[in-house]
Amino acid sequence: MTKKQKISELKAKIDTITQEHQAEYTILADRSEKLYDRQEALKKDYKVLDEKTGLNALFEELTELVERK
Repeated sequence: MTKKQKISELKAKIDTITQEHQAEYTILADRSEKLYDRQEALKKDYKVLDEKTGLNALFEELTELVERK
């Protein structure tokens, strides 16, 4: 089998698999996007809470003091 034939064969297999499982890939992509959006919203919420409370700065200060020994 030549390189060109192998490339064509692989592309055909990829196309077949993609077509057969397109719905599943679409569902997973949608779920992934929703999870990403939710994660970004949570990061924002944590940042707002940290700015409000200053808790992370306190933990950082404590960690520095403990590590100095």
